[in-house]
Amino acid sequence: SPLGMVLTGAMLVAVLTGFMGRYFLGQISRELREKQDLLTKMQESYRQTAEEISRASEPAVAAAASRGALRRLATKFFAPEEEVAESGLALSYRAVRLAESMADLEYAIKTHELLKRRFALWLDLHIAASIVFYVLLALHVWAGIYFGLRWFE
Repeated sequence: SPLGMVLTGAMLVAVLTGFMGRYFLGQISRELREKQDLLTKMQESYRQTAEEISRASEPAVAAAASRGALRRLATKFFAPEEEVAESGLALSYRAVRLAESMADLEYAIKTHELLKRRFALWLDLHIAASIVFYVLLALHVWAGIYFGLRWFE
């Protein structure tokens, strides 16, 4: 019957939206928690590095912290690692790398939060599909009782 076919289709849509929602929403939530934990660890590492820089009295460290991005990049590629480490610039480079990584991670967290909010719309779709399924199921049961019990008269 057409009602049976529509009921089967509604059931498949409700099951598939439920499965996808449960899997993807759980995955997104888990990744969001992991990224927030990683951000917390990076912030603590950044605080420690900032304290080490503030304790360092070398003028080279202060100069490296105040240089622009192009100079940092040029020094990173053209200065040997030993010179950077010996001159005390390693702390400032570590702080810059941590700051850049934290900014990237904060952007990823915001993106995941946006995706999670958008996925709430998927939940609305699943609820609507489930309601349609239950209405059609009730109609199917009613039709079965109405037309099936007519045979007993």
